[in-house]
Amino acid sequence: MLVPLRLVAGNRKPSFLTRLPSGIIAATVAVCGFSASILTFWFYVRCQGTDSGETTSRRTRLVIVLCFLMLVIITACCGAIIIYLQVAPRQVPLVNYNTNDFIRNGRSVGYQTGSFVRNMLIQRGFLESQLKSYSNEKELVNLLSKGSKGGGVDAAIDETPYLKVFVAERCNVYTLVPSAALHADGFRFAFRKESRADLVRDISIATLKVTNNDEQLRNIKDRTIGDLESCRENPTDATQLINWKPSMWILITGIAGVLALMLVCCPVYFECYKSNTSY
Repeated sequence: MLVPLRLVAGNRKPSFLTRLPSGIIAATVAVCGFSASILTFWFYVRCQGTDSGETTSRRTRLVIVLCFLMLVIITACCGAIIIYLQVAPRQVPLVNYNTNDFIRNGRSVGYQTGSFVRNMLIQRGFLESQLKSYSNEKELVNLLSKGSKGGGVDAAIDETPYLKVFVAERCNVYTLVPSAALHADGFRFAFRKESRADLVRDISIATLKVTNNDEQLRNIKDRTIGDLESCRENPTDATQLINWKPSMWILITGIAGVLALMLVCCPVYFECYKSNTSY
């Protein structure tokens, strides 16, 4: 069953850092690790007593303030990103019913003109007034855009390969509902009664050779319809949902903080180095 997608307000379960892109996590860990290293180095130098008390006190306060300022800004930015990911709109099926719900509620469904699906739906309990046919993809899109209330359909039922080809090109707009799948008897080969037995045997053997050869089936699929599981429209993922303004602040804060700490700590390092080499 093929149904349209719609955007709804996000209400995702909390997952903390698991929803953040690895780049943001790595940058945050790197900045925090650098800040911890600077503090460790600073207090080590402070314990050596290589600088005057008043100067060291001022520099110590400056280093601590810079490190905590970096951590506060990064924490706020990461929190903003996580909150945005939690409440960002997400796509869900417009209709998530099974076929029995469609029959009970009188919703219309579409089927491909000339397909055996029509008779199968009638056998399942659909009324003829609920069934609307389409001949091409344009008519299908038009029916789905109208919906049952507008004279169209709320869903389309067809053979899975056809619908997968349709969804692969429009995966940001439509999706398949696995819970509403219908199972038919499948296809068979029919021969005339007077057909030769060796012909039936040869066709059966050739068919089994193809169906039992996964690599050959994969090659045939790649040459014809391609990968139907991939989305050719590049569907929205967690990375695209991120509001990148907080992410830019993380980058700016990290660069500015690293430069500021280096400007403060480098003179102390050189003073310590000179005092050690003078002995």
